[in-house]
Amino acid sequence: MRAWLPGVRLLSQSGGDLGARMADAFARAFARGASRAALVGTDAPSLSRETVVRALSALDAADVVLAPSGDGGYSLIALGAPRPELFTGVEWSTPRVLDQTRARAAAAGLAAREIEPLPDVDTLEDLRARWPAVLPLLESARDLRHAIEKALAPAS
Repeated sequence: MRAWLPGVRLLSQSGGDLGARMADAFARAFARGASRAALVGTDAPSLSRETVVRALSALDAADVVLAPSGDGGYSLIALGAPRPELFTGVEWSTPRVLDQTRARAAAAGLAAREIEPLPDVDTLEDLRARWPAVLPLLESARDLRHAIEKALAPAS
């Protein structure tokens, strides 16, 4: 991650369920002086630095910015202030995550904006479909690349 996002402060996760960990990550980022922060999924290989910058810039006109994923969730969320209410009452890892987050934002009176969808990798079929985007990320990890290629090969 540091090579991919040089000069960007990265924080490790802490807390309970996914929502608690996300709320905590935002709280820590803002407590350390951030004026804007974004959380990104590690399963979105097409996510670029430019996409993160675009999401953070979109906070000029919104309180929350989301990049939907194809499975009913999102691959990125950006905020200009801590918003823990966005992370409670959400059925994580279900196709309802994006809709529930939109509803939480509306209930809190927050202006939400969405940027272009970012497909994520949740299944072997997803990985097969996104392999061209994943492959360049594995240039320095030959053993891992070989193992994945073996998993992707049709059964004989």
